[in-house]
Amino acid sequence: MRLMTVIESTRDRKLLHRIIGLMQQKSLPAILEEPDIRTTFDELYQNHLQSIEVMRQRATCREGVIEYDISDRNLEGQNKFIPYYLFPESIYCVGVSRSPIRSKVSVGSNPWSPHERTHNLAKLSEQYGGGGHAVVAAISFKPEELENARIAAREIANTLRTDFKKA
Repeated sequence: MRLMTVIESTRDRKLLHRIIGLMQQKSLPAILEEPDIRTTFDELYQNHLQSIEVMRQRATCREGVIEYDISDRNLEGQNKFIPYYLFPESIYCVGVSRSPIRSKVSVGSNPWSPHERTHNLAKLSEQYGGGGHAVVAAISFKPEELENARIAAREIANTLRTDFKKA
């Protein structure tokens, strides 16, 4: 899992090619102990722990819907399952983030929720210019349209709360 984290998260193509080469020569635990690979994992893991703490402070769950706004933090790309870890009783999650290239609304459904989902998140997000799949979707806005992203997120969260009320 640690090596998978490095492979999925790094943007360093040389490191990826090095890992592929090492896979032909060494065991997975030995590869992870290579200094550059270990350092990369350690940094990713610290970022992950930091993301959990930020979500713990920023996320709320009401009527089955998690909401968070991390638009002032550089956490785009955080583990999308953290909110469900923090709020296992949730059905849906709606988050706002921001990067230099966009303001983003992420909409997802808790894959471990015992409650039935009745909303198609792609169709809901399409109403705001986004899209995706029935269980996960997103909407991108221009970076300077953060307030529009926040408005869309609030409206979507309110719509999704209808599932909790039915449960």
